[in-house]
Amino acid sequence: LDEVIGKADQAEHQRQRQRGAATAESKKPLPFVHRDSACWFCLENPSVETHLLVRVRRSCYVALAKGAACRGHMLVVPRAHVPSTRALFRVDGGRGALVELVETVRAVARCLMAPDGPYKAAAVLVFERCVPRTTVDRRRGTTRTNNAHGHVQLVPFYEPVTPDSVEAAFATAGSAVGASFAQEDWLAEPARPTTSSDDGDEQQDSFFWYCLMTSSSTSSPEEEKFEVQAARGVDERLQMSFGRAVACRLAGL
Repeated sequence: LDEVIGKADQAEHQRQRQRGAATAESKKPLPFVHRDSACWFCLENPSVETHLLVRVRRSCYVALAKGAACRGHMLVVPRAHVPSTRALFRVDGGRGALVELVETVRAVARCLMAPDGPYKAAAVLVFERCVPRTTVDRRRGTTRTNNAHGHVQLVPFYEPVTPDSVEAAFATAGSAVGASFAQEDWLAEPARPTTSSDDGDEQQDSFFWYCLMTSSSTSSPEEEKFEVQAARGVDERLQMSFGRAVACRLAGL
């Protein structure tokens, strides 16, 4: 993984030089707008479980999943304390931070599927569940503040799966909790917020997205798009464990 991501870093520096960008500037750490020393996922937390860290990049890091669903279950986590990967558009680094995260997701998936690597997965399911920072319990008439740190999960499949079977599994599971999926480009610029709130619309949206990565879908790491199947406006019925549960059913775990 170090070798794959190292090559990605070198390629990014080369692209920046070709664009005339200042290399020294690109190596500076991002001045993130918020960190939380009590958050499990913030590296500033003195209790962070560093033995799970695999690789730290400028705007995100790779870690082994604690309580993994299977061998090779990985996380790609923004270093900024944001509720979702889309919220990276609202911090310093903007789209570049999200591009680096997606690039890292592709690199991890390639490593998990490498025929000469330790895992040799047939495919990798990638997904994220976002709970907005403020949620309203309509039944109780109360408002709850959520301090979640967004992250992307990668679950390898060691037996062949088809895109159709994955789509059907998520459609069935989603219909049970009022969620329907549509294709989106996750790297597309979001609509600008209509209020002066620092959070912006992307940080107040509750959503879940997934994509199935295969050897062919990870072969072009410099793609300008990242197509996913997303369900927006989902409620608390779609639990944080939703993606993991569907992945386990598909893998027969």
